[in-house]
Amino acid sequence: MTSLFSNPELRRIARSQLRTRKMLAVAAICALLSISVGYLFAQRESPPNEAHRWAMDLLELVLAAQALVLGAGGGIACLNSVF
Repeated sequence: MTSLFSNPELRRIARSQLRTRKMLAVAAICALLSISVGYLFAQRESPPNEAHRWAMDLLELVLAAQALVLGAGGGIACLNSVF
């Protein structure tokens, strides 16, 4: 198991993935998702109103954007591996 963590390629990838800007972007995305989901569940007990619809729209937008970015990133990675 020690040889796994001494692998230079693994260490390089870990350093590139743990850069400050990438971690801040991930933290911002997680915070936005947490806030919108939390607000949605907080408004769940009351009848649907404007705030409930706003939270649901925000959640749908964030999830759709995340799926689009993940799909585009995966597609680009596949193209890079083929060519």
